[in-house]
Amino acid sequence: MKQILLLSGILCLLLCNSYAQTNGYIVKGDTAYIQGRVSVNYSDPAEIIFSLNKEHTETYTADQLSEFGFMDGRKFLSRKVTIDGEQKYVFLELIEEGEADLLLLTGGGNRFYIEDKDSVLHSLEKDAYHAVLQRYTAECSKWAQQHKLVKYRRQALYDFVHRYNSKKCRQLPFSSFGPVARYSKSGMSVNDDAFAPKRFGKYKMMSEDLQFGFFMETPVWSVNNTGFMTEILYGRSAYMKELMSASVNQDISIEMAYLSLHAAPKYTFHINKHRLYGFLGGNLTYMLESSSAVFQADIAGDVIRLESYPSHIKLPEYNVAVNYGAGFQFFIRYDHYIALEIGSARFLNNEKGVSLTNNLLSIKANL
Repeated sequence: MKQILLLSGILCLLLCNSYAQTNGYIVKGDTAYIQGRVSVNYSDPAEIIFSLNKEHTETYTADQLSEFGFMDGRKFLSRKVTIDGEQKYVFLELIEEGEADLLLLTGGGNRFYIEDKDSVLHSLEKDAYHAVLQRYTAECSKWAQQHKLVKYRRQALYDFVHRYNSKKCRQLPFSSFGPVARYSKSGMSVNDDAFAPKRFGKYKMMSEDLQFGFFMETPVWSVNNTGFMTEILYGRSAYMKELMSASVNQDISIEMAYLSLHAAPKYTFHINKHRLYGFLGGNLTYMLESSSAVFQADIAGDVIRLESYPSHIKLPEYNVAVNYGAGFQFFIRYDHYIALEIGSARFLNNEKGVSLTNNLLSIKANL
């Protein structure tokens, strides 16, 4: 019984959500504008329910109205399209309005359309939509090839049509991923209280190593020239230091293997077909393994006493850092580039007595 009641409740919620009423309007013909409550079932784009009040409710099909909309600005236009070989009137959501309109058919899989200033409606089929987009590249030579990078997604298509309507002939943003190789020069500062047998005050140890991994970049569609970049890399570092005095010698070694995850927003400046960018973000490093050893020789006249202190320097399992830097993307062709990037990392959760800094040089190539 409880299961039946639960299923009934879920079904009721789905039906209520499908036809949820919202303040809106309908337009009959060119001028008949009527405000009321609009109910839409997005799985059926051919009809809506409209009510002036509780006593007056009516169902309208797309061939009876020219448009309907909501008070939040969303607008749906009635258009005749071909679906499964049959022509029928449906409501299309107006995503971008201007010299070219971008429209969306919901229900049964999203399908996009572009309507030009002559009221010709072009269907954007998934396997052939770039041929339609090419019609709108004549005024911007940069788009002659780059329109092929526009994905069959709402934000990507909106961005393209919006740029066309605003006559902004700029480089088109696109998502990319590929391998990254990084040279890292790291400095580890060791303070007086780093470990018990320390005898030489504060000093710095250096390490140079290579990291390898993958990166991914995606546009932030709501803000021009911005994107978000993520990277995951594997690396190994080795720090060694020899310290000597008349009474004591110390050899310190630290080795570690780690995974590094970097995430940051980026801002891009366009230089002809190439791109200069800056970024500021965060870095999380997970220590896969680490080891340390201190070898000490105490010298008293002709007597030398040797001692070993394995694993005496403790390193945290996780490190959090602030990353910042700049890079330059050199485009080999419209959809492939090589990027050279310089940056720096400042770690925030340094272990007691030990602090880390990294200077980075990276090379990326998108696939």
